[in-house]
Amino acid sequence: MRPGRLPGTVAPRWRDSALENPEDPSQLLVLLPERLVVLAGVAPMLWHACRERAPLTARALSRLLVDECGENPDAERLTRESVAHLLSLGVLSPAPDATGTPEG
Repeated sequence: MRPGRLPGTVAPRWRDSALENPEDPSQLLVLLPERLVVLAGVAPMLWHACRERAPLTARALSRLLVDECGENPDAERLTRESVAHLLSLGVLSPAPDATGTPEG
């Protein structure tokens, strides 16, 4: 995947290694092999949406975000930035295309 470019679709990683933070249910804890990642803000909603409906495009995630949180003129940009961050953390990954090859 080229720097600054998102894959066409994304899917969650570590589906069985995530749970709500018992001390703060608005946070999602994702245990990766090398570290614990704490997701907050819209990130848990994006991760859960990918888990339930993957693969999803950034545009589809943006529509889900607007449905959940309300209209925002920067929704697509904010979603792209959030997805890029989740990809960089390793909690989302590029989804395979029809040939089984990861997109990007």
